[in-house]
Amino acid sequence: MTPPMHLAVPVDDLAAARRFYGDVLGLARGRESDHWIDWNLYGHQFVTHQATGPRSEALSEVDGHRVPVPHFGVLLDPGQFHDLADRLRAAGVEFLIEPYLRFPGQPGEQWTMFFRDPAGNALEFKAFRDPAQVFATDRTSADEDRVVRASREIAADAAVIFELVADPARQPAWDGNDNLATAAPGQRVRGVGDVFTTVLTRGSVRENHVVEFAEGRRLAWRPAEPGSEPPGHLWRWELEPVGSGRTMVTHTYDWSRLTDQRRFERARSTTTDRLMASLDRLAAYVEGDRPT
Repeated sequence: MTPPMHLAVPVDDLAAARRFYGDVLGLARGRESDHWIDWNLYGHQFVTHQATGPRSEALSEVDGHRVPVPHFGVLLDPGQFHDLADRLRAAGVEFLIEPYLRFPGQPGEQWTMFFRDPAGNALEFKAFRDPAQVFATDRTSADEDRVVRASREIAADAAVIFELVADPARQPAWDGNDNLATAAPGQRVRGVGDVFTTVLTRGSVRENHVVEFAEGRRLAWRPAEPGSEPPGHLWRWELEPVGSGRTMVTHTYDWSRLTDQRRFERARSTTTDRLMASLDRLAAYVEGDRPT
């Protein structure tokens, strides 16, 4: 078990800190006095101290953004990250850097966001697509070539779009690869570990093992032949609200763990254009101009 970290920061209004960290961020309070409060920051000991005096801050360039230094936060999983972002938006918190995907397709790809507490302390919360990449420095070009991704904005709420993705019976209607023939109703995905079955246009049956899930935000599965282990490729959908009734949708095909060379040619045929075709048909379907 990794030992919990201890961090203490100054605040100029303990009551405001209590409201922000307790009510807005939803942290559990521990011991407290008239001058400090202990918080459970995702398993780490975090303390806000009533303090006065000058403080200094610098800015550092990261991925085209000027980030405040010092700052602190926690590495979350993607579901926790998007839930927290929604919670902050609902509370009217102003972001220093809006939630976005940093270093896409590169080592250490991650969601990140910056905001301040009422005392002006800068916080960064982030979520790595692959936790093994937290300290990554490089990947081979072959690995890079095996992760194909496309994104576009769709004029619909994330919840509406997610229903079309999470219900396998509705996927063939907008599949841009023309690879899916049918899927039985009643297989709506609810969490990691679910398995849903699809029939491909060439008649083959696939059992799809769900490996990532965050309701309304993220879904990924690994297909396999019935009764067999998944060979290593993965399909992923990610949804990020970008305004009222609009959502940025990212579709990924990742075959970096595929080892059966007999499957490589077909894997290579899944290009960004094909992923974008699915996004375009999904957009047309959900925006009302449904493909026939």
